Amino acid sequence: MDILHLYAKQHADVTLSEDHLRQLPEKVCVVTTIQYLHLIDKVVEQVKGVKGGQVLGCRTDVANAFKDKVDAFLYVGSGTFHPIGVSLNTEKPVYCYNPQTKELKLLAEDVINRFKTKQKVALSKYYAADVVGILVSSKNGQSFMSKAMQLINNVPEKKFYIFAYDTLDQHYLNDFPFVQSWVNTACPRIADEKKHMVNIDEIL
Repeated sequence: MDILHLYAKQHADVTLSEDHLRQLPEKVCVVTTIQYLHLIDKVVEQVKGVKGGQVLGCRTDVANAFKDKVDAFLYVGSGTFHPIGVSLNTEKPVYCYNPQTKELKLLAEDVINRFKTKQKVALSKYYAADVVGILVSSKNGQSFMSKAMQLINNVPEKKFYIFAYDTLDQHYLNDFPFVQSWVNTACPRIADEKKHMVNIDEIL
């Protein structure tokens, strides 16, 4: 099957109001998604901050590089999926500016705490589990069978089963009730909403 990827740019006015600018800390790093990447320089100039660049849901490398140099991050875009990733990985405040609605909001602390609590619960279930399922993706850039084998070799006291997949439908995991905990080796955001799933990098 042929796949065509289209680069869809958002053509929006990214001008922040004076009130917005007063709400931001002095040292800010600006990050965004690919849809607004061509406009990021305009935002950086307004806030007199530093240019981070593009973040993905599971990759926040550009933000991580500045976490010790700034007071907060400014995410340009919509939704909370990407800024949550930035906050979890940098442990810095993240302001979210939506050019479409002209709203500027600080990512709520309770949202972040909910994700951290989920991670702690999932980790405790993993350590208590005797039977563990390891999810291994076959997608390019997300296939880490070597990490799965490393975990199996490191923890001989647990019974591991490897589940290989292309596109994961998490509802199918319910067909394996004998699995007490799941370990995800692919995109770390897959585990966001699953109470019995941890990411491989959290335990290796």
